[in-house]
Amino acid sequence: MIHQKKNLYILDKTKHRILKYSIDNNEGLILVAGHLNGTSGDNSTSFYLPNDIFIDINDNIYVADTFNNRIQLWKTNSQEGLTICQTGFFFFKFFFFLNLI
Repeated sequence: MIHQKKNLYILDKTKHRILKYSIDNNEGLILVAGHLNGTSGDNSTSFYLPNDIFIDINDNIYVADTFNNRIQLWKTNSQEGLTICQTGFFFFKFFFFLNLI
């Protein structure tokens, strides 16, 4: 996903992380959510097969964390996510609610 600020966000599903590449500079890939080593988990710093992301105008990242059955909000420059929605059922695409924001 290329965001409005010329950042390319990469959802690395099988490594349970989100990376960012800034098109305007030479920083390379930056880890913005999850763990660099690609481990999964169920705490506030981890994902288990994230399936989709949405980035709002403030660069906050909403993550559909599929096998943890939750939507995580990662505020800009945060070190952990905040669970804003959780269910007992698997959900693979749950971003229709973001159109209401």
